[in-house]
Amino acid sequence: MEEESVDGLLRRVQGGETDAYAAVIRRYQQKIHAYCYWMLGDRFEAEDALQEILFKAYRNLHTYRHDHSFTAWLYAIASNHCRSLLRRRQRWRLLMPLLGSRSEEKSAEAVYESSEESQLELLQGLSAKEKEVLILRVFEDRSFEEIGSILGLRPAAARKRFERLRNKLKEQWGLKEETVHERRFEFQ
Repeated sequence: MEEESVDGLLRRVQGGETDAYAAVIRRYQQKIHAYCYWMLGDRFEAEDALQEILFKAYRNLHTYRHDHSFTAWLYAIASNHCRSLLRRRQRWRLLMPLLGSRSEEKSAEAVYESSEESQLELLQGLSAKEKEVLILRVFEDRSFEEIGSILGLRPAAARKRFERLRNKLKEQWGLKEETVHERRFEFQ
């Protein structure tokens, strides 16, 4: 028996046969996982990304146009997702010099690897308003325009609130000199 085309499977899924999506997943999961692995450089992170990408594709399948390549559409979702993860990772690494231990030097890489503990350490002692700006900007990778919209602020006010928080963290962690990382982080 000949395998059904991807387009046929997608039409069935869009028609309400959600079980047909399993066949789509089987066709693409190894390729998308490999793509994510090479983009992110971590097998476990690639596995998580794969799950999120396949879910995003399923959730947004109503936007897929059958006159375009499904493979290209799925890879575009994967590309955007991986780039978002990499931006979030980069922002976190740029923030890490603010969290360097006063008594012992840690590289940003080492702190990022223990990011859950570092993230919790960072959030301790911050007000709710400070936490929400930090979470939306660094962990959720939101623009100042999005943050302003979410919090009911103008984008300039959201940027200023983040800048004050950055300076507070810098002072709290005893860093006197502005690093190259901080300057890059401030304007992104």
